[in-house]
Amino acid sequence: MSQQDEATPEVAAAHQKAFRDAINCLESELKDVGEPTHTLVALTQVRNEFELWEDGQIDGPMPALPTVEALRSKFQYILVEKMAWKQSADYQGQVEKICFGHMGGGTSMSYKFFALFQKGLGAVRTCLKSNMHEKALCQAIALTKAMSDNDEWYGDTDTPETAANIVKELSKLWKTVLSSPLEDRDWAMLRAWLAGICTEWEGPASDHLGMKLSFALPALPASPSETPCKKESHDAAKDLLVDGDLSATKTKKRKATAGSESKDDTKKARTLPVSEDVERWLHQLDSELPKRQASAVQVVCEAGEQKRALVFSGAYPLKAVGFAIAEAFGKAVDAFDPHPNKGKAPPGLAFAVQFQGKQHMVKPTVKLVQAVQEPGDSMVVRMDGLEVGLTLDAIKCKGSAGYDFIKDRPLPRCVGGDRKFGPQLLKRLNKIYFGSRQPIRFLGCSKREAIQATVDDMAKPIALKRGELVVEGLPSFVVEGLESFAMPHQEPGSIPGNHLQPLTLQ
Repeated sequence: MSQQDEATPEVAAAHQKAFRDAINCLESELKDVGEPTHTLVALTQVRNEFELWEDGQIDGPMPALPTVEALRSKFQYILVEKMAWKQSADYQGQVEKICFGHMGGGTSMSYKFFALFQKGLGAVRTCLKSNMHEKALCQAIALTKAMSDNDEWYGDTDTPETAANIVKELSKLWKTVLSSPLEDRDWAMLRAWLAGICTEWEGPASDHLGMKLSFALPALPASPSETPCKKESHDAAKDLLVDGDLSATKTKKRKATAGSESKDDTKKARTLPVSEDVERWLHQLDSELPKRQASAVQVVCEAGEQKRALVFSGAYPLKAVGFAIAEAFGKAVDAFDPHPNKGKAPPGLAFAVQFQGKQHMVKPTVKLVQAVQEPGDSMVVRMDGLEVGLTLDAIKCKGSAGYDFIKDRPLPRCVGGDRKFGPQLLKRLNKIYFGSRQPIRFLGCSKREAIQATVDDMAKPIALKRGELVVEGLPSFVVEGLESFAMPHQEPGSIPGNHLQPLTLQ
């Protein structure tokens, strides 16, 4: 990195000041323009690109100091009737509730998203049938924005055909909405916004799903020559312009996830052998990917004498695995977030798979079950000051024997470590991984007791030996004068849950 590209505190302060000045200027442009019956709806927001660059979310040289012209070119909005917008549903808020209420456990949130989006499609249809054309436009904007700002509905689903059908139906509704009688306004930014969504959904999203998402751009009304009315409130415009702190918008998609390795990682990638054979190997089991993602995956991570046994969802991308490993080995740079698409990468985070005796750099968006496929497969996770060897122990898929006993346990979780990693350290790490999520429901327990029981359950492994899954069953009990017995309806060969202990790695 050259001196010009060094992110010193003085440089950061200069970027922050320039960004704030540009925002204030842009806000003033919107302050007094517009009619009281209309409101400005932000389709995109402007972000401080220096912060994104410094956080490793975008690559390349340090961004230039922001100007009002640059921010204006990135800010897209549409003018709609104020009352119609107020009556539209808050799909973004409902998406956040789904994300924060999800327990993990290897299950996908996509089914909840699909139900929400189907409801939204129905709301647009209802408005059209009732000839409420402006309200239909507002509902379509709100729904599409919620879908474009969050990628988990297609990024982690085992029913890609459902995602494809929803996008196809949304495209049809947009065509109907925009062919209906609507008052004149400037449609240029809406056109550009929909084109960007089309590019993403028909490109990277379709490639990820292995199924084409068809989002045909509707024919938009011609934009009038006159300047449209804009939002009248300075404070409201301020709220719409800035996306704010990275931690504030919890469901905001990381736009640069594909190929979003940090600047140092990119340099490392060039020094490692690259092979098309590796790409074919990574995706050789993608026909089974929906099943493999709906799983719990146990891996052993080793960094010298330090060892940790961790369990992840099979749907986790490597970047999320890296964040959890950084937490487990004391290299985290931010508070841990169990959401697979949230978190701040430690400096230098990079991933390489072992293939034919060589290490090959892979993108952080690759799924864990693609990077390690069979017990014994290994890879390397690097970050500044730490290199961790990760080896696959076992994968327990949804529907397999004993899966119902583990499916509700929050992920990721730690199920063991080296001899110096005692019970208290294990419990402390799992409390961090658990975060503020809802505990498993235990009969007759207070919430505090349920949280403690959940953290205790998180320490139970899914395999005691590499390649040998353990079938966990109901706990056994000892009654005075009788031999211990277990509850009925156990899986053959199962081990009572209360007999499972965390792994001690040699």
